[in-house]
Amino acid sequence: MRISCLCYIKCMKNRIRLIIGAVVLAAAAFIFLHKDPTVEVPDFRGQTVSDVEKWFISKSIPASAITYTYGYDDEIEAEHIISQSLEAGSRMRREDKLTIEISKGKAVSEMVSVPDFKGMTKEEITAWADLSGIQITFRKEESIDIPEGIFVRASEETGKEMKKGSLLEIVISSRQPQRPTPIPDDGAIPVPTPIPTPHAEG
Repeated sequence: MRISCLCYIKCMKNRIRLIIGAVVLAAAAFIFLHKDPTVEVPDFRGQTVSDVEKWFISKSIPASAITYTYGYDDEIEAEHIISQSLEAGSRMRREDKLTIEISKGKAVSEMVSVPDFKGMTKEEITAWADLSGIQITFRKEESIDIPEGIFVRASEETGKEMKKGSLLEIVISSRQPQRPTPIPDDGAIPVPTPIPTPHAEG
């Protein structure tokens, strides 16, 4: 009789454990099925790309859900977030897409001021063009007053603002032409004065 009671008690304990386990599993399943499938989007502005990626990992959001674009910004330093396609505080599903714009730093000026090329050589002007992003074409022209290989004039005047990639024509002095013989004001061609021939004494 005693053995029978012990078996009964043991059987009841096992049954209670099974019931508790079933309740726990049911509760877990309920929580999982009714869990909010969205996450709140934080304000990424001013943060780094690393900060964004850490957040995605912590929320189990796939890397394919994020797209990066790049742009210049005078206030946000390079490699930091400028803007985001989903507003801060909005809800994002795990299958949604989020576009993040990353700063490339301050915008580089697209305009270039034409300098005074006076006295510069073709090589010096070419070096300036390479640095400033202006395209240069050269042509030669004979000049009496300017030494060979030196700047004569440009298609744009000094101080003119040009967009990078624009074309600037430069005229360089070629060999100097021979100066013409000066002619008197009266238009007469000067005649050399004859040199007297000495006479022999008789």
